[in-house]
Amino acid sequence: MRTPQSTAKTSRPNNTTTLRRGLDQRLLAPIGASNSSREQAATSQLLVAPASNADAENISGTSQNSDQPAPEKPAIQSDINLALVQQGGAAFNEYCISCHDAQKSFSATKNLAAWRETVRKMAAMEDSDIPERVHESIVQFLAAHNAADSGAKNGTKREDAGGEKPAATTSKEKFDPALVQRGTTAFSNYCVSCHDAQKSTSQTKTVAGWRATVRRMVEKDGAQVPESVHEAISVYLASLGTSGTASGTGASETTPAFSMTGTLSAMYRATGDGNLEDPGHFGDAWLGFAWQKQGPVSGRVTTCISCHSQGLQLGNIELVEACARLDLNKLLGAGEEDKSPIKANIEAGRFIVPFGAYYQQVNPGVNRAVTSPLIYNMGTRVYPNDLGDPVLPMPYSDSGASLNITAPFNDSTNITMNGYVVNGLNGGPGGIDFYQSRSYVDNNRWPSAGGRVTVGGANLRLGVSATGGRFNIDAGTGPLNQGMHYVIYGADAVFRWKDLIRVQFEYAERDSDRLQMNPTTSIFRDRIGGYYFEGEALVLRDWRISLFSRFDNQLTHSPSPPLGSQLTTGNFSVSRITYGVNWSLPGGSLLMVNLEQWLLPSGFNNINVLGVRWATTF
Repeated sequence: MRTPQSTAKTSRPNNTTTLRRGLDQRLLAPIGASNSSREQAATSQLLVAPASNADAENISGTSQNSDQPAPEKPAIQSDINLALVQQGGAAFNEYCISCHDAQKSFSATKNLAAWRETVRKMAAMEDSDIPERVHESIVQFLAAHNAADSGAKNGTKREDAGGEKPAATTSKEKFDPALVQRGTTAFSNYCVSCHDAQKSTSQTKTVAGWRATVRRMVEKDGAQVPESVHEAISVYLASLGTSGTASGTGASETTPAFSMTGTLSAMYRATGDGNLEDPGHFGDAWLGFAWQKQGPVSGRVTTCISCHSQGLQLGNIELVEACARLDLNKLLGAGEEDKSPIKANIEAGRFIVPFGAYYQQVNPGVNRAVTSPLIYNMGTRVYPNDLGDPVLPMPYSDSGASLNITAPFNDSTNITMNGYVVNGLNGGPGGIDFYQSRSYVDNNRWPSAGGRVTVGGANLRLGVSATGGRFNIDAGTGPLNQGMHYVIYGADAVFRWKDLIRVQFEYAERDSDRLQMNPTTSIFRDRIGGYYFEGEALVLRDWRISLFSRFDNQLTHSPSPPLGSQLTTGNFSVSRITYGVNWSLPGGSLLMVNLEQWLLPSGFNNINVLGVRWATTF
């Protein structure tokens, strides 16, 4: 917020440059991600822990002489309430920087009492909409920022007034507020474009546990998180679950080379019609393991329960990912990876193929709806034998190698490029067989290739994707063994505004061959394309309740209807309207309730489906 012209300014130390830049750009968190995205993104943006309902400690400002006012001095760190500092970062971004220059606010040196007076005056101004419940947290945030700067300027390296270093490395000390502040900014700038901030900040882990999580997340496609802020993000997230103290957090623990993450999801879908695919209860679970050292090589393995089977049985477990990753920047040597603005890595093995914006949202832990969009939906459809397959079922995992590059345009915009060679989809004379395509080995000698390019920043991101290759066997001769091919392409856009609105649009089309036997043997082409448009809006902040809606459509153009279909034509469309409510529950889980209205081709009755899903990540 703006300060009086007479206010003294202090020079900024290097270790708070990220905080100033992040606040000034007003980057706020998304409602949901792109796996991330974040993922998931990122998602979607300066946001810290949501405001607590606990009463804040009333901390008085420094005393003033009634005859001669003393010069204002920044509050020392022992005066700062860490919990309020965390809340104040979010409140400052939400209510202040839309009108004020964050840099000027950070340059003002004031004590707690002076900041309280400034906030009170700003809140009383016309068109100001600053709730009284966040006044003290904003004061604490700004005062703590000044305290950190004062220590750095005076050569104390963020030591408090008593000369004791407040680093979170002993079991009974508080976390360093300056480091927590850096972490809030870095988390918001680099993490929430793919992740739901509420879910992340509701989880409780040790510092060592968060270090392992951060290291795993920075390896995601499009992630560009400087190693210099990894520790700050870890400390910030750890501090949220400890009431500002390091006690019990394991802050001094060594980060393990191996880490584990998992998602549990329970779903229920019902309708009065008997043509619902996989009705009733369904349990979905993902379990991931990562190996990460400080060197350039890392690896990960992710398994899931097959969405094409019901019940938890050993035969239903499928391998989503099993790949090694080589960080090309780290090959430059320790400490050199942050110096190059271009980040690059190579992955080899089995991985989720980067196609479309939704590929980063396939983990049920980042889903924002009960079911996937029509163009990517398999396992939760209606009339599956009559309406044919989607454009590309998600998640689409395949074996091969990929090169991934991220390069900046400016401070707020970057471009990501993914190029890959994989086994590709499998099939036969009847066209692509997506069940067969789940195989870990290819059915021909010809690999498929593809790529994805995205450009944008924390609020808006645009992307294009394409892939293609041969899908039938290449052994033998004759009409049944001639080459059959496919090409899939699409475009997408994701927009986020603060933590209030998320809008996502995507179009994709698959052109693939199919063999026709009558009256003569010949190859024709199926064209299956479609789009979805979805949005989510936060309506009750304190309860973390948002409203969700989606419209999606899939159009089929073909000389022949799908194999085994009751339809008499290959030209038809399917539409669906989805309304829903999402509730972020305490502990970081998410409850989704959806009503789906399916609009079907002539000859089929329209269907209403009620769906409920609960998901949690650990």
